[in-house]
Amino acid sequence: MAALVLTEDGHVGRGYILNGPEALTSREQVEILSDVLGRTIDFVDVTPEQLAQDSIERGTPVQLAEAMQNLNELFRAGRAGVIADDIENLTGVATRTFRDWCERHVDTFR
Repeated sequence: MAALVLTEDGHVGRGYILNGPEALTSREQVEILSDVLGRTIDFVDVTPEQLAQDSIERGTPVQLAEAMQNLNELFRAGRAGVIADDIENLTGVATRTFRDWCERHVDTFR
């Protein structure tokens, strides 16, 4: 999609939402990946504050950790679950599900 937007006219000043056909929580993503791999993967839920603090302790710059905290807060509030058809409208190709992506890349996780 990036190549299309960068090489064709009519995209200057436009913004596109790049996502798949479903809005999943992190827990749902882990459950799907666990199912595809056929093994248990524990989901450890941490607060946005814990995420930021842990990131800073691992060397993430404070401003980036704060941005990740803010994004995590949006996800938790359900305000980031937007589904758009921008990719399909621009490319003519339907987006795939997270499960499909996991199944196509299963060897990467083994």
